Amino acid sequence: MSEINKSWYKRLRLEVEDVKKFRGPYVNPYIRLAAYILITFLTGCVYWGWNGIQELLYKAGSFADVCAGESDISYIVLGNGQFIDCGLRKSEINNLYTVAFTSHFVFSVVGGVLLDIIGPKIVFLGSQTINLVSWLLIFTLPKNKFALIAGFFLIGLTAESSYVPLLTVSRYFPRNNNFIMTLLGSVRSLSFFVPMILAEIFKTDFFKPESLYKIGLIYVFCGNVVAIMLGGYLLQFKFEHDSMTQKSMELEVREDSEVMSYTSQDLINMLNPENNKKISCFGRLSDSVKAGFKHPQLLEFVLFLISSTLFLTAYGFINKAQREIFVTSDGKSALEVFKYFNILTFIPAPFMGMIIDKIGPAYAIFILQFFGFFFYVLIKIDAYVTKILACFCYIIAGSISISSIYCYLNKRFSPKKFGTLMGIVFVFIGAISLTNIPLYDLAVITLKDKAPFNFNPVEIGLATYMAVAASITSYLAANAKLKQPQHTKTESDSFSV
Repeated sequence: MSEINKSWYKRLRLEVEDVKKFRGPYVNPYIRLAAYILITFLTGCVYWGWNGIQELLYKAGSFADVCAGESDISYIVLGNGQFIDCGLRKSEINNLYTVAFTSHFVFSVVGGVLLDIIGPKIVFLGSQTINLVSWLLIFTLPKNKFALIAGFFLIGLTAESSYVPLLTVSRYFPRNNNFIMTLLGSVRSLSFFVPMILAEIFKTDFFKPESLYKIGLIYVFCGNVVAIMLGGYLLQFKFEHDSMTQKSMELEVREDSEVMSYTSQDLINMLNPENNKKISCFGRLSDSVKAGFKHPQLLEFVLFLISSTLFLTAYGFINKAQREIFVTSDGKSALEVFKYFNILTFIPAPFMGMIIDKIGPAYAIFILQFFGFFFYVLIKIDAYVTKILACFCYIIAGSISISSIYCYLNKRFSPKKFGTLMGIVFVFIGAISLTNIPLYDLAVITLKDKAPFNFNPVEIGLATYMAVAASITSYLAANAKLKQPQHTKTESDSFSV
């Protein structure tokens, strides 16, 4: 019996890298992982728990004045109080989500560049500090439109740069790095619970509408300050040792065709970075762009870019419009169910990580998009039961919505281009997500007289987004079977029959 237990233990145990291969502090990888999990829960992607933030802003009186004289005035109940609502107020509050969502993706490339230049510790600490100031700005000036826009813009701006440095922990688990990334991604989903906790506290009679700043102080000390203390100790200024061995390893990840084209001077410059200062940055950029357009995986990348952009634009709209799309014409609402299901997106994440490791990332992404399509099909039907079923679809569709992009690019493209490709994808997602502002305004302002069916045209359009995205991904999955990634061909040729 003990032998069987040992066998299972070996299978389940993660393979750990020697910590001395990386810079200190030399902490047990499991302890480091546990600390990064705590940081991710406290500060991972808090604004995606938008339901809780909505409730905080409604009670604090954000944009309440815009409802004066409006014909569609209604009231929402929070705790023992009623708070005014109307189409214009919905628009002002929920467009803040799009501001954060767009800056999140558009500026994620900046975080990636800074990570390479100044290292994980400085990027993380700087991002957490900006994050802390942003939350204080929002919580202390909830009735100031410009303070709210600036605050949520900065929240989005630092969303990835405060998280990506934590992904370095996956390097301590070389055979399970995709699993570790999806594990952190699933914990990031749990961080959506944080605004709900804060909202439940704020909804009590103990806190008056004008005392939102007290909630802000509670969060920044329990969240950002704890994250800064842990990350400040554990994260490295530079992750790897600067050694000739490490620099020479950079050659190993380059494609054979590229290495063969190097002159002896090119190789000297690679191993002596100071020589590279003589090379024009513009020239390097120009060469990279030309090489990109000639790359055999260009079509695959463009299709993945389109698919990811359509999927995450449609996915982002759900959080923004949750208070409206989960309500039926007879007044029943599945919103209270959805806000808990929003947190449960962490549950399928490890399973999705296994699918990525076993059969490939395109299959996992197709599953996300397939359930995203059925979410919109079900949510459009004017029945309470279908809106509950849509919640189940959302759990799967949102499980690794961002992590799947990391995993696909990590698996299918050369590691040395990871940051650039990720940046391009995220910039497009952020830019196209801005279209959610006019789409939402179309429903809550232009079509407000057709409520509760005013979201139907938008839901049909976003269901089409999901269908097109899933169709493209199904092609990418089939293509992955036929064509190996360019950067792995040499390795696999050694094993080909």
